[in-house]
This record gives sequence, C-alpha cells and structure tokens, in this order.
Amino acid sequence: MAPDGRVNITERIDDMVVTPSRYVSPRKIEEVLKMNPVINLAAVIGKRDGDFEVPIAIIELKEGVRLTVGEVLESCHELLPQDWWPAFVEFVEKISETATSKFDKVALKKPDGG
Repeated sequence: MAPDGRVNITERIDDMVVTPSRYVSPRKIEEVLKMNPVINLAAVIGKRDGDFEVPIAIIELKEGVRLTVGEVLESCHELLPQDWWPAFVEFVEKISETATSKFDKVALKKPDGG
C-alpha cells in the first residue's frame, strides 16, 4: 500500500492468496524463494484453510542439490512478513507448466501436485 492509501495490484487477483489480514502476492514469495541459488523454480499457490487461505510453496531444486524445509523458511522469515511465510513446502522433481511456459496453477492445486 502506498503512503497515500492507494493499492497497486500487479498480478491477477485470482492468483492472490487471501489471508485473514491481507492479500498475499505469490509472485513476491516466489521471488524471495528464487534468491536461493539451489532453487531452480518456485511456485506459490493458496490452499484453503477454513475461511481463508495459506501460502504453499512448491519448489524444484537444481539437479544434485539438497535443501531442507527449515532452510527455505529461514530465508522467508528474514525477508517476508509473517503471514506471507509458506505454511507448507513441497519439493518436486518438475513443476508443471502450461504450453506458454507459465506455472500450471490448476495442476499444482491437485493433491498430487500435478
């Protein structure tokens, strides 16, 4: 929010994660996650938790490296507000993409992670 109270939305409102206190930008969380040199791709989706959603991080690591959930969350704790921290972190071999090379959010929201 700008000091004068205006809000600029820079991504699709459907992609935003709706928490009790605000709309959370998956793109901003993804940018923080991708600052880690061992993360190849990171996608963030919202998962329903009661009346609201929590951010879920889906991470594709570079080949031959390891990363723990704790290490992922530690970087988020330093750079993001608390309600933006991923509630869950899932490591996958390959993040599903559409034909236009965007994250396939529908597939990622399926129980098996697409």
